[in-house]
Amino acid sequence: LFEMRSGEIRDNEVSGGGLTTYNATVYAAAGARLNISGGKITENKANDVREQGYTTAGILARSDEGPVEIAMTGGEISHNMSAGQENGGGGVWLCADTWNYGYQKHPVTMTMSGDAKIINHTADYGGGGVFVFGNAVFTMNGGEISGNTVIDGMGGGVATYDYLKNTNQPDSYIDTWEQYVHTEFTMNSGVISNNTAGREDAGVGGNDGGC
Repeated sequence: LFEMRSGEIRDNEVSGGGLTTYNATVYAAAGARLNISGGKITENKANDVREQGYTTAGILARSDEGPVEIAMTGGEISHNMSAGQENGGGGVWLCADTWNYGYQKHPVTMTMSGDAKIINHTADYGGGGVFVFGNAVFTMNGGEISGNTVIDGMGGGVATYDYLKNTNQPDSYIDTWEQYVHTEFTMNSGVISNNTAGREDAGVGGNDGGC
């Protein structure tokens, strides 16, 4: 259990180094639960020196041997910068590996509500605010996602990417994987505003500024 009620996590720098590298300012896996009701995770930097790593300057939540849950009811994740050709989630990356059947039993879930803020991030690839990738579910019941930027990819505010539709595989392959991969973003209330995504040919997910 990670409980953040006040204080700041600030001015940290993380680096990735390979295909299976998982690095973040806050990294949650294997049955972890994060409760964020106050404080700030702010002005951190991440740089992944190779493609296809998993590195973010904010929170990386990755299910492997157990589900991961985030409840954000307040506080602020802001002004983090995630650099890397195939890395995303300037603020939060919800990630479940898309190639391992066993891991797909364990989703990553996040609920955002209250006066929580995910604001003013920069990411190179996807999800300037939140990147929902693989077997991951994000529900927004309030709060604010604004002022985020994706340099060369999709979803300035929120990117939702199940990976399957971009594999050029036959429908039978996709139908099989869909039993294990469920990617979902539901917005019941809150604000998503003034986000930008910079590439016009971003493929799946497009270059939508908001979502």
